[in-house]
Amino acid sequence: MILHPKAVPGLRKGQNSFEGGCSSYSAYLFCAILLRLFGHGDHRYPPIRDEFLGRLVPIDSEAFRALDFPYTIVETPGHTADHISLLADGVLFCGDAAMNSFPTGKRIKIWVEGPQAYRQSWETILRLSPAALYPGHGKPFPTSDLKKYLHAADAIRLYPLKNKE
Repeated sequence: MILHPKAVPGLRKGQNSFEGGCSSYSAYLFCAILLRLFGHGDHRYPPIRDEFLGRLVPIDSEAFRALDFPYTIVETPGHTADHISLLADGVLFCGDAAMNSFPTGKRIKIWVEGPQAYRQSWETILRLSPAALYPGHGKPFPTSDLKKYLHAADAIRLYPLKNKE
């Protein structure tokens, strides 16, 4: 699995960071009520087992540079500090750098760790000018949507969730 080196501690722990918060009040309600109702409110998942650690290929490692990888990896932090996107054939697989589904609008992700980094990642994407973005949540959309909703990225107000550890 190709990943940002900052992703490894979370994978080992089996829990996403609680740094940052929900990007809107509707996102907060979604996280605080619906995700908790379905047992996902603690940001937990099974930790990576030690025997699989050797399969991780950090983007700054010698192993990654040795790959004949046909895509450009773009660091797009903001949703998380370790977020990356893949640029291929004029489209960007942006994962969680943006989204196109409920419960947020204007392509803003539900969870944002760093609003300034999130907005800067949108600027990075706009400079790359891919024809389309393929988010991790929702249908593909034109890059022009990011420009149209850039003001919304400027206005993100975080609603933190409490970690019940």
